[in-house]
Amino acid sequence: MNTLTRTESLDEAYLVQSELRAAGIESFIPEENHAYLIWSHHLAIGWIRIQVMAEDLEGGRSILANLRAEREKTRHPCPDCGSKDSHWYSRWRAIRLIPMIPIGVPLPISPSSESLRCANCGTSWLPVDHAEQETE
Repeated sequence: MNTLTRTESLDEAYLVQSELRAAGIESFIPEENHAYLIWSHHLAIGWIRIQVMAEDLEGGRSILANLRAEREKTRHPCPDCGSKDSHWYSRWRAIRLIPMIPIGVPLPISPSSESLRCANCGTSWLPVDHAEQETE
């Protein structure tokens, strides 16, 4: 089996896997059980592989390219520089993992502590549509 891509979360891996399965391509997530059972370790590792058979690699790459193109359409532009090169960021991620070392349990921190961060200029912001959902 060959690695098609790596994802940051098990949910994202399942999304890619379901798209592959819909196209008739069988895939395997080697870290699936590890990320599911010991999810706090997955936060520290930050990636999950999706593997396909060698003969399905090119078909998988085209499906992945289509998924990325769809995701690019929904990206929020940076309010300062206009770049669409942004990602979700939690300033508490590193602090959250500190208690995991002695006791094995990360601190519970609300997902609302996350915001978008521009990879181009470093600006952090919460998109308007996301902010409206949190106030409801």
